[in-house]
Amino acid sequence: QINRALSLSKPTGSRPARLADLDIVIAPGWSSSGPYLWQTRWETKFKTARRIEQKDWLEPKKEDWVSAIEAELRRHTIPTLVVAHSLGVIAAAHAL
Repeated sequence: QINRALSLSKPTGSRPARLADLDIVIAPGWSSSGPYLWQTRWETKFKTARRIEQKDWLEPKKEDWVSAIEAELRRHTIPTLVVAHSLGVIAAAHAL
């Protein structure tokens, strides 16, 4: 089962979480995102960021999008931050 307690609180000890301590899962919206949108910039800027790939970016199916997010989250063993945009927000809400 996916750990549903995703939080930026304190992953270890008493110090606050830093982005470097987290895996970042990016869930873009419809049609993914181009090279100048924030999702792409985050993916290139943060070494722990990974974009979720969907089977079909232009004709989304709820079950496919939710399943892709759930599958990606199961791969992570450290605290994970999910950031989403547009339709990715809705799919992430269903996955979590």
